Amino acid sequence: MRRVITWILWILLIVALAAVVYFVWTRLSGGENGESVIGTMVTLECNSECADRGQCGTTQDAPQVEVVLGGLDAPIVERDQHDRYIVAGAPVEIKEIRSERLEQTGGKQFDEEFARVELRDTIGGILKTGWFADWCIRYP
Repeated sequence: MRRVITWILWILLIVALAAVVYFVWTRLSGGENGESVIGTMVTLECNSECADRGQCGTTQDAPQVEVVLGGLDAPIVERDQHDRYIVAGAPVEIKEIRSERLEQTGGKQFDEEFARVELRDTIGGILKTGWFADWCIRYP
C-alpha cells in the first residue's frame, strides 16, 4: 500500500512540474501570430504615430472627445474611410490579431499588425468592437 501511494505522489509531482514548465514556456515564447496577446487588456491612444497616420479624430458633439479611428469589419487606414471609433484612453480587450500589407504613398510596402478589440461596460456587455492599428495601442 505504501508503495502505491509513493508512486501516485511521484506521478502527481511529475504532472505538476510539467504544468509549471508548460506555463513558463508559453509565457516566455510569446506564441505565434500574436496569440500571446489575445485576451490582453490594452489602451487605445492617440500618440504621435497614430495621429501622423490619420488614425485620430474628435467627436463633433459637445464636449468634443479625442477618439481612435478604425474599421468595424476589417482594418482601415485610409483617411475619411473609417467606420468605427473608440474614445482614446479606453481600456479594451484584444480578441484577434492579424497582419496586413500596407503601401506608402511612394510605393514602399510594409506589414502592420491590427487588433480586433472589444470595449465592454462594467457588467461585461460589449459596447463596441472594431479593428485598430497596432501603432494606436498601448500594451501593458
